[in-house]
Amino acid sequence: FMVMTGGMAGIAGTVFVLYATILKDAIPGIAGHLMVASILGAPAALLISQLMVPVASMREISATLSRLSQEERARFPCIGHERADLVVAGCAILEAIMDIWPAKTLGVADRGIREGILRSLMARDGHTI
Repeated sequence: FMVMTGGMAGIAGTVFVLYATILKDAIPGIAGHLMVASILGAPAALLISQLMVPVASMREISATLSRLSQEERARFPCIGHERADLVVAGCAILEAIMDIWPAKTLGVADRGIREGILRSLMARDGHTI
């Protein structure tokens, strides 16, 4: 499982070439940024893939987020202004899934980490998207 998770943490070859080709003029050195983000994402994927959250905690988080205003949700760094309006809908979907397929715990997905690392590296070098 860990080998599979770590192996899937990298950017697929075709996607890597596509991103690098499209962004090469806008962001010099983009291939390097993508490669570093892919390599750095593998250990994080292994760590995150082992996190299990009790369903009761997920329901509590969902209820808490639902009670907050959009501005209050946006203050959470893991949500931000970009997703503050969507997170309640995501919580509703998660609640429905948990109702349909009862479980005691949920595994945390690792996706999104690589993108965050890439954006951080690009921002460090003065690039904006």
